[in-house]
Amino acid sequence: MNAASFLVCTSFFPTEVRLPHQIGMLKAISEWPVASVRVVLMTFADNDVIEKVSKVFEIFNSSILSIEFYKVNKYDDGYMLTWEHKDLIKSRFLAISSRYTHFLYTEDDLQISWRNVAYWIKFREELDFSRLLPGMLRYEIARGDIWATDVSEPQKLDGRCSIHRSGLRFVNVWPPYQALLLLDRQLAEEHIQSRSFDFENSKYYGHYGTPERASMGPTWENAPLEMGFSSRYVIPVGSDNLPHFDCMVHHLPNTYASSQDVARTLCGTLRIKDLFY
Repeated sequence: MNAASFLVCTSFFPTEVRLPHQIGMLKAISEWPVASVRVVLMTFADNDVIEKVSKVFEIFNSSILSIEFYKVNKYDDGYMLTWEHKDLIKSRFLAISSRYTHFLYTEDDLQISWRNVAYWIKFREELDFSRLLPGMLRYEIARGDIWATDVSEPQKLDGRCSIHRSGLRFVNVWPPYQALLLLDRQLAEEHIQSRSFDFENSKYYGHYGTPERASMGPTWENAPLEMGFSSRYVIPVGSDNLPHFDCMVHHLPNTYASSQDVARTLCGTLRIKDLFY
């Protein structure tokens, strides 16, 4: 068992459509071989809805994992719920009495496996000297194939700035969006001092909307531009020019890749096997 202790926060919108994905998210987290996990479901839901859903989720409570419904009533804009985890980074994760080693903010429809987390922990250390961070790549399954959720254009490897670790080539992808934020205590301390931690100041980077900025974390902060990298997040690529599976996070709804309305969004239109060339 890994000695790590996690505080996990997610913006929780309890609907019949989202419930299977939320169960998938919790099931994956419940299988992490760690010392403890506290999952905080930040929500606008009424007490009767919380009570009903809590009965469904209670199967995941164990000596290692506990689930908390965290009611938020101070926003009119539903998207602002995605920013509530910033307060919890300060008040809980970085509290003097805190025993947490890692913090995770995630959307409530991502299946983050222990392989994903173990990959991040391993390469967080190996990449630290370069100020780079191990990135995640969302994917979807639809139409008999595996698709990149957020990257819509093939990424040329030839001439691209890279760094090699453990037989893998780490490169930036565009966009570097991953809909989650994983931090250790050092990164959390850096994050709370950065532009990206503040709702208004985070607009400086100009790339994302409200929920997207909430999870961008250190993407652009202190990136090693002098080394030729455009952001801090890098994706591991094997000798077969495919992303290493450990960095791939399943977007459970498979929403974009299943959509026939390509004009609405380019998300989910690029096959994983065509991502790098």
